[in-house]
Parts: sequence; C-alpha cells; structure tokens
Amino acid sequence: MALNPNNKVPLPERGIIKCKNKGTTYIYHITRNYRNVKGQPTNDRISIGKLDEESGMLLPNRNYFEIYAPMDAQTTPSEIESIKSCGVTFVVDGLLKELGLIDVMQKKFPRHAHQIIALAEYMLCEGNVMSYYEDWCDEVYPHGGVKLSSADISCVFQAIDYKSRMEFFRIWIYAKSPGEYISYDVTSVSSYAKGIEALEWGYNRDKESLPQLNLAMYYGQESMLPLYYCVYPGSVPDKTHLEYMLRDNTLIGCRKGIKYVLDRGFFTSDNLQLMNKAGARFIISVPNSSLFAKDLIDKYQNQIVNNSECKLGKDLPYAKAVIREDFGMRVKAHLYYNPAKAAAEEALLFGEIERRERALSEMPEPPARHLHYDRYFKINRSKDGGVGFIRDTEKINTIISRLGFFILVETDFKMSSLEVLTTYRQRDVVEKSFDDLKNELDMKRLHCHSDETAEGKMFVAFFALILRSCLQNKLRDYMSETNLTLSSVMKELRKMKYVHTLEGKRLLSPITKKQRDILTACGLSSPDVHAWLSTVLI
Repeated sequence: MALNPNNKVPLPERGIIKCKNKGTTYIYHITRNYRNVKGQPTNDRISIGKLDEESGMLLPNRNYFEIYAPMDAQTTPSEIESIKSCGVTFVVDGLLKELGLIDVMQKKFPRHAHQIIALAEYMLCEGNVMSYYEDWCDEVYPHGGVKLSSADISCVFQAIDYKSRMEFFRIWIYAKSPGEYISYDVTSVSSYAKGIEALEWGYNRDKESLPQLNLAMYYGQESMLPLYYCVYPGSVPDKTHLEYMLRDNTLIGCRKGIKYVLDRGFFTSDNLQLMNKAGARFIISVPNSSLFAKDLIDKYQNQIVNNSECKLGKDLPYAKAVIREDFGMRVKAHLYYNPAKAAAEEALLFGEIERRERALSEMPEPPARHLHYDRYFKINRSKDGGVGFIRDTEKINTIISRLGFFILVETDFKMSSLEVLTTYRQRDVVEKSFDDLKNELDMKRLHCHSDETAEGKMFVAFFALILRSCLQNKLRDYMSETNLTLSSVMKELRKMKYVHTLEGKRLLSPITKKQRDILTACGLSSPDVHAWLSTVLI
C-alpha cells in the first residue's frame, strides 16, 4: 500500500518523544527503555512521522506502520483506534495454560493473580524498571489486559505476602520431574535502598561495594524449571544457610528423598550430616584444599594417572570411586583426573612462583606470614640485610602431584563415575538461571525501598524466570537450528500485532513463516491466535 502524506492517525499517548527542528515537530517511537552505565534512565528511539500542528494528529511515515501494524485493505488510518502487539502475550498465556499456573495463581492470589502475571510478563520483556509499565501497555496487550500505575504496582508487590507465596510453592514444587536432581545455589542482589532489612554487607559475587541480600534457589535439572527460592540477609555465609533451606522443605511439601547437586561452597561435614539426617541424597564437589581431598588424592593418584582402566572415554577424565566413612556417615567419593587441567594448573603455578620470586628479590626484609610465601619458598634474613630464599621443592612437588584432580562425593551409590560427573555438570542450569535473572530480567539491582515491596517484586521476578525458563525449554531445538537467541525470538513475537478499529473490529496482522515456526515450537498454531484474540478483553 502506498503511503498518502495526507493520512493522519491519532498521536500515541505514551511511548513517544517529540523533537522540534526548524519549525517541524518530529515524533519518535521509544523502542527500548534502560539505564546506562551510570545508572541513568535513557532510551533508544525511531522516527514514526511528523506532528500535524493544526489537528494535533500524526502524519505517519513507513516506520509507523512497520512498528505498530501492517496496513491492509480492511482499514485506513482514520479508522484505527489502537494498534497493539499481542504475540508475546499469546505465547505466555499458552504456557501458563499448559503449566496450570493461571488456576494456581487465582487460588493463591485471588485478588491479584492477573496483575502479578502481567507484571511478570513485563519483566520478561522489559526488565526490572517498573516505571515504564504504562508506556509498555500503550504498545502491548498484556496478560488480562491489566493496566497499572506506578502506585498500583507498589500495592500489588506489597500484597504478595509470605503465606500466599509458600502456598504457591507447595503446589509449584510438584512441577519437578519425579526423582530428578535439584541444583541448589545462591546469588546476591545489590541495592542502594535504606529501608530493606535483609540488605547487609557480605561477600558480593558481582564485586560491587554495595549492601546486598542473598537469594537461594532450587532448580530442577530435568524439568529445567526454577522450583523455589528464599531470600535471606546478605551477611549470612552460603554454607550456613543450607540448614534453613532444608527446614523449608517441610513448609513447601518436599518429601524425604529429595536429591541435591551442590558446589564446593556448601561442603562442610555439618552440611553433609544435615542432608543425610533429612533423608536427602546429594552430589557435592569437594574443595581440593580440604584435608579429605588431599588424603584421597595422595592415596589413589598412582592408581588413576595414565591408567587406561580408569579412563571414562575420549575427551573425558580418568576416574576412580571409593567408599568412605569420614563424616560420620557412609559416602561414595569419585576421584577424577584430567591431564589437560593438570598442565594448565601447572603453568599457572609456576607463573605464580616466578612472580613471587621477583617480589622477594626486591623486599628489604622477609614478608609477613599471612602472605603465604612459605608455600613455595624457604625464607630467612640474609647477612647483607636483604631476604634470602630458595624454592621449597618438596612442597612444590607435593602441590604438583595434586594438580588436575577434582572430587565429587555422593550418597546415591548406584551411579557410575561418569553418571555422577554428568549430573554434576548439569548443575550449571541454576547458574544460568541466575544470569538470566540478573541480566536478562535486570534484577542485578532491586530498585525497591521497603521490605514488603522488595519481597513482592522478588516473587514476580521468580515468576518471570519460570516463564523465561519454560520458553527456553520449548524453543531450545528451534533456536539451535536457526541460531536465534531468545531475545531475537521475543522481538519476532513482538511484531505480531492487531488493529482495533473504531467500529470494534480486531484485525490480526499477517503472521510470517518465522512467527508460525516459533508458535509451532511452543506447541501453538496461528489459527489459535485468532481464537484467543476473540476471547480476550481489549
């Protein structure tokens, strides 16, 4: 359709910027709101036409129709009341229906179910800065057609109370596959806020000099879904909080026999005994600095290194499994050796030794003990007042003999060393989910100023993470075949739009082949869009 420069359309109420130049007012559509590296709000924009000063309406250019909806023979600009994106909402509603989450949310949050879901969809699309929700609603039909002001959003967050959250988790925990291992890990979320009790100084994983709260999460390794989370003060060490997560299992309905995968940060004798007492099974990595690891490596290294009987396969490490009772309980320890890892670690070791040698040669007196130079050197004060030192070859050789090893301890007893290794490596799903939460959903900063708002917002972010994880699960094969990212898929869905005419008609824009393929990958179809559109409230 050729563009007529005399056609006018209503000026969008939000989501635009006006810029005047040489007497002409140009209108720009905001394509993305975000914060720059200094934390200041900014945006990306594209021109959609010029302002007709006499009528106050928009003289649209081609970008307007490409952004809002393709024109067809059924409509003219003067007949249009609104043009909105609907693709993401259609897919989200389909996922929610499949997961049964709409019914669950209506039962546990009867007054705010649709608002919570709509806010989660917004986070999925736009991130954590909630002040742009109204602008987003001008362009998108959100779940349930929910429109909220900033004050409304704060009220919704505050209404998400502890009791309702725990009742939700009691149902949602059964989304996990029977018998699957649950990855457990912790991340931190920082904030400049002053009124959040859980914000405390502690080990900050993002190396930020800010108070933080800690977020512990269960993530299913087969269901590939986040299952439960808990927020606790930022000063509490990760390894000491596991006890309280185990206690929460009763509150969320987790039965005995739950199976965990944990990294070495949670390895303590007390934690192993706590999990065993709770009836949980586990796979956990052991720090090589522990006496347990050193003893195992020293005892069995000669039986593993370059022993073809211990080789797990091409490009896989050597391994040996032994039964131990070091922690007041019976465990199975899997000792792995990787020659490539050993070589890389040895190169780093000698680089460190040489760096310290250069530093020692410039010191006027022996270094303090806490600097640990005695790990590699015998040091004394030289007769001329400087520092005398030689390499401690016995200590260095001992360190070299332990390079390339890593140890996993488990209480399943039925798994092979290869199965244990494979299961442990799959624990990166929880690390990736934290990355999605903090970067894709923009929860690296909390942007809240009270406990009630922060707790509610964290639940909405968790719900958004469920949606994102489910989308990734559905689209994994499609994205692999097409080399598309989830962001690219979301952008393509965003292009699916409908026109709402002044006569009350709802006209869906043509669906492209790429959009049909995406819908198919999600278990949906293009005819379903028409049926869905006829039932939603505009």
